[in-house]
Amino acid sequence: MGGNRCVALYCFCAGYASYLTQEGKSRQEYWKSTGKRLKKLMMNYWIIVILFSCIGAIFDSSGNIPGSLARFLKNFFLIDTSYNGAWWFMLIYLMMTALSGVLYHICKKWNPLLIIFGAGFFYLVAYMIRFEKLNITCNNAVGIWMISKVALFGTSLLPYIIGMLCYRLKVITILRSLAEKCTVTQRRVGGVIILVGCIAVHAIEESLILAPIFAMVTVGCAAVGLDTLNGKISRFFVFMGEHSLNIWLIHMFFYAYIFNNLVYRMVYPPLIYIFMFAICVGMSYIIKSITGLLGLIERRMIYSRGN
Repeated sequence: MGGNRCVALYCFCAGYASYLTQEGKSRQEYWKSTGKRLKKLMMNYWIIVILFSCIGAIFDSSGNIPGSLARFLKNFFLIDTSYNGAWWFMLIYLMMTALSGVLYHICKKWNPLLIIFGAGFFYLVAYMIRFEKLNITCNNAVGIWMISKVALFGTSLLPYIIGMLCYRLKVITILRSLAEKCTVTQRRVGGVIILVGCIAVHAIEESLILAPIFAMVTVGCAAVGLDTLNGKISRFFVFMGEHSLNIWLIHMFFYAYIFNNLVYRMVYPPLIYIFMFAICVGMSYIIKSITGLLGLIERRMIYSRGN
């Protein structure tokens, strides 16, 4: 349930940020900053692959991690996600980023309704392929792999496109101006009611079709309510943002891979979530220390070559 909405939510925010960034920069500036960001993302990912390959070599009783050299390289280069199923989105995000320039031009120049219709149709076709409601036969391993990636890409693209259009049409600005007519209490209570309603509906109907809608509603509630939060809550969200990438990339190791069933020793769901969160944040600090050290070494090497 939550995973579907989380991917759609992230894609929406990524599309919104991509349009905003390209609107304020030249094409060269955009790709230069994007290149640096993707380099940092991939370095972070590769560190996690290597780190947990080493951990798996010691603790994984199944022998799947790291497994063979071919298995390691497939995960390292995003060809396979046998180490951690949550990694499937890495390649999809890289694909959307690679096409972000084209998507920006389309979202800026074309009719929004036409764009939504086209992206929505692609979404439905990809949805049917992904959940085997539309059978496409292929006996070639490469072909099967490509079809699966197209299906994943198609079900992620729609919220990304909607995010871009929301920035173009200033939807968040309009929502904020409307929210200003309400009191702080009304905004907070209304936001909570809407979010709880979305969670309840998605708990009953988990269809991925609804995920983009829930993503938009979640962002809308956050946009009109975050400025009413006190400092401590805001700092908590900043803290979560700093560790969210690492939490996403490593959390499944502690309940599905290597240390499978570790967190379930807490028995009760609230304790399970707290325990897994604590482990993931602790590991995130280790990962950040490694990336910081490598960044320092890289800067010193560049400085040395410059002198």
